[in-house]
Parts: sequence; structure tokens; C-alpha cells
Amino acid sequence: MAPNTVLHWLVEAAEQLRAFSAYFLCALHLEQLQLDELYAVLRAFKTGEINEDQAMKRLERSPYWVWTAMDPTSKLLVGVDVGCRTW
Repeated sequence: MAPNTVLHWLVEAAEQLRAFSAYFLCALHLEQLQLDELYAVLRAFKTGEINEDQAMKRLERSPYWVWTAMDPTSKLLVGVDVGCRTW
């Protein structure tokens, strides 16, 4: 499969997801959203499962970060973002 074919499919999929989101997710009434990856590290630090050095090591493993926003009640995944860390 040619790389350009995969890129074309990814662009098509992104356009379909954008249309889906605009139609289905525009009228959500959510009381709370949680950032999943950040929450897991902070929870482990807060409960004493890991110390500050271990938390920083987890956060520094990769220059990239995957953020997910999820409604904890319905488990609806509202957003996903992948990018470089800013700190």
C-alpha cells in the first residue's frame, strides 16, 4: 500500500469524524470531564503510590502526550489530542 493512499484514508477519516462530532456531540450536557492520562499520574502521586520523582519520570518518558477527555458517568470519550508537551 502506498503511503499516499494511507494519508488519503486518514484525511477522509478525519473529515468523517469532524462531521460526526459536529452532529452528535454538539448538544451534550455533561457535568464533568476528566483528562485520563494526567489524572492517572496525579492520582497515583496523590495516593502515595508513587513519589514526586517517579511522577516526573513518568511524565518525561516521551516528548509526546495523549490527552483524552472522558465523561466519567457515561464513559463517553469526548476528545482525543496527540501532540508535543509544552512544558
